[in-house]
Amino acid sequence: MPFQFGNKLGGRKKAQHTIQAEAFKKFLIERVIKEKGPIIEALIKKGKKGDVQALREIFDRILGRANQSLDLTSGGRTIAEILNNLDDRSKTRK
Repeated sequence: MPFQFGNKLGGRKKAQHTIQAEAFKKFLIERVIKEKGPIIEALIKKGKKGDVQALREIFDRILGRANQSLDLTSGGRTIAEILNNLDDRSKTRK
C-alpha cells in the first residue's frame, strides 16, 4: 500500500518515557491554568520582597527574555585577527 498523507500507522512508536513525559506535561499545564491566580500572586509577592529570580521570571514572561550576546573576541582581538595569526604561524613552520 503506497504512503498516504495523514496515515498514522507509519513511523516509530513513542518510547514509554516520552509518553509519560507528555502525560506529565499535560497534567502540569492543566494544573497551572487552574491555579494561575495564586501562582501569579505568590510570584509577585516574592518579587516585592526582592527575590531576584521571581522578578526575572515575571519580566521574562512579560517582556520576553533578554537577548544573549556572544563576544567572539580574545583579549580585544577579533576572531579574524586570531585566525590570521594562526595562519602566519603555520607558514613560518614550513
